[in-house]
Amino acid sequence: MRYHLHLHPDSRCNAVRAIQADVVRTPSSGLKLSYLLSGRIEDIILPPARPPVRQDGLWRSTCFELFLQEAGAPGYLEFNISPSGAWAAYQFTGERQGMADIETIRTLPVTVDAGLSSLTLELRLGPEALPGLSAAADWKMGLCAVIDAYGQGLSYWALAHPRTQPDFHHADSFAATLAPVTNR
Repeated sequence: MRYHLHLHPDSRCNAVRAIQADVVRTPSSGLKLSYLLSGRIEDIILPPARPPVRQDGLWRSTCFELFLQEAGAPGYLEFNISPSGAWAAYQFTGERQGMADIETIRTLPVTVDAGLSSLTLELRLGPEALPGLSAAADWKMGLCAVIDAYGQGLSYWALAHPRTQPDFHHADSFAATLAPVTNR
């Protein structure tokens, strides 16, 4: 399914025309995610490419984020993916509570393709990367991005912005539902 991210009302970013994401739950209880940013890529500050490595604080620069929560559960997962190839994966027990690294993930291979007018970032998550999410349950999802543009600073993009300040952890930011994969 294709989703469109919206710029937070207090942000500005002339470099980005649009950010969309394609997300598919896989039959193996995993997830395929692809972000497509359209705009003037040369006006966006992109961290230098590096091998995939776990790194905290990616949201301080250009990065893409994914939040997943089993419908009705208080806990959720957060994934931060940088165009550099760096990544972070966290598990929370409640809103901004009980944060811990998802230890079952050793590496998160990220594929990035940047051109003059678009940047694509792709990621596959297997079931081992999604602890606490039942294959039989609906998953609530938040898709977000932080874009650092030359001369404009950080801008915040998401499916929904429920507060006056950007807050990707707010439950109402998990604005999409991914239904279980059914065998037909």
